[in-house]
Formats: sequence, C-alpha cells, structure tokens
Amino acid sequence: MEYGYLGKSGLYASRISIGGVQLGSEDLSQRQVDRIIAAMFDVGINLIDTAYIYGNGQSEVRIGKALGAKRNDVILVTKGGHYKAQYDPPSVGAPSRRYLVREVETCLKRLNTDYIDVYMWHMGNSVPPHEMLRAMDDLVKSGKVLYIGGSNTPAWKLGVASEYARNHGMNPVVLEQSGYSMLNRSRELDTIPCCLEYGISFMPYRALQSGFLSGRYKQGEPVPEDTAVGRYNKPTLDRMSTDENWEILAQLTQVAGDLGIPLPELALAWLLHQSAVDTVLVGASRPEQVIENAKAANVKLSPDVLARLDEILRRND
Repeated sequence: MEYGYLGKSGLYASRISIGGVQLGSEDLSQRQVDRIIAAMFDVGINLIDTAYIYGNGQSEVRIGKALGAKRNDVILVTKGGHYKAQYDPPSVGAPSRRYLVREVETCLKRLNTDYIDVYMWHMGNSVPPHEMLRAMDDLVKSGKVLYIGGSNTPAWKLGVASEYARNHGMNPVVLEQSGYSMLNRSRELDTIPCCLEYGISFMPYRALQSGFLSGRYKQGEPVPEDTAVGRYNKPTLDRMSTDENWEILAQLTQVAGDLGIPLPELALAWLLHQSAVDTVLVGASRPEQVIENAKAANVKLSPDVLARLDEILRRND
C-alpha cells in the first residue's frame, strides 16, 4: 500500500480507502463486517468513511465494533447533516449548527470512540457556509473532532467556507468528498479547482460508477438481482447503459488488457493520477473486494497511457 498526506493537512492516508455504505446493509452481519475490516488492515488501508444515514446508523455501529482496540490505527471519517425524513423530524434543519453539534455526540457513541478524525457536513446545500464552519470549528476546539470535511458541497460554498476560515483564523476544510469517475468528470469544472486553490484533498466516491466500470456486466444482459448492484444500484446502472458508454467501456477494457490489469484497477488508478486526489473510496461487501481494489494503489500509469485514456474519455465526452 502507498500513502500520502491529505491535501495540506497532517493526515497520512492510504491511497485506497474503504467506503462504509454497504457495511450498514441488512445483507451483511457483524461477523462479515469484521472480516472486511480485517482485510482492510491486512492490505494496509488506514482510512474508512461512513455516515449516520448508512443503514440508519448501523454502518457506524458495526465499524466501531469491528475496529475495537485498533480504533487509533485508522483515520475515521464520518458525516452528519444529511436530512432524511424517515430518520429525522423536520425541525432538525440539517446541516445546521444545532444538528451538527447534536449529531456528533451520537456518532461518537455509535462508533465507540471519543474522537472523530474527520467530521463532514453532508449535503450542505441549505445552511449558510459560515454557520456550518463555525460549528465545526467549535467541535475541533472541543477535541471531539480533529479535522473538518465536507461531502457533496457545492463548489461556491466550499470556496466561501474556505475563505471564511482563512480570514478568521479558523480550522480549514481539509477533505471534500463527491462522486467522480472516468465517466463522471463534472467535478473537474468547479470542485476540484476549488480544492486545489485551498489545499483541500478531494476524495472520490462511486469510483466504478455504480458497478458499470467493474467489467462484470454485458450490454443487453440483465443485471442479476442477487448482487449488490442489482439490489441497490440498478437504476444508476440502467442510466449508464447507453451505446456511447458501452463503446467507452470496450475501449477502456482494451487499455486494461494491454496493461495486464483488470478494468476496475485501471479505473481506480486513473483517479489516483488526477489533481487533488490523494485517496479513493471503494465500497466492499466481501473481503476479497478489499484485497483486489487495494492493488490499484501500486499501479503507475505512464504519460502515454494517461494521454490515451484522456483521448478516449474526451472524445466521448
């Protein structure tokens, strides 16, 4: 495993990280999560991301139990502030100061820890950036949170929050998380330039585009319903299933074959060669997936290969 600093922070993270969405699934038991976390340690991954809305808190609970005495060996990232009607009353006003301060207490309990390495506001669309930032800054000063992050933050709001922190001597945002892949490059237009300006590390999720870049599915064939993609990501996969995208997939598969690596490895490695990206989130429902995905951290793509990929992706942009 390779490691690097997240942006301008002192957080030294593995180049591949674990996303905790599936770890809160009803399809997984605590024992299965324990095995996934064990595999994470085996391959040297030291960052795991979760959120209270993942399985209505079950992802956090299971991760906390699985880490146990090894909690201090990982960078633990979680999020608060994504209002969900089935979980929260309308008065919550997420991610307001009231919500973030209250929610961090329940996150600590679920994760069985006394501090969170990176606490993120989740979907910060409706609350003024200075309110979110001041709440987070106070949480850092309290010692309950060490670093501030954001998830799916509009680029303008991320910039305003970062400038506000700079001008008022507050703790800055160090990590921003959003969807980004070979087939979804819209963040290159605004969020990533903002991250580069303020020294924020950009952490992509949905790196395999909901399974489309896994190489396991064929054009015209139905997605098996007994797979994670079939149960949770089929609508997204259906939207990706255009003739143009299948043509891109064929070309990318050819490049991966020429390099002697699986397509998912290529997709993850490509992200690790992009500006502001220091680590890439990948989900896992089996230990084997952790082991396979971790290999991407050691893939070096030459300038010629990157140019070839850029031609494929931009020609079909």
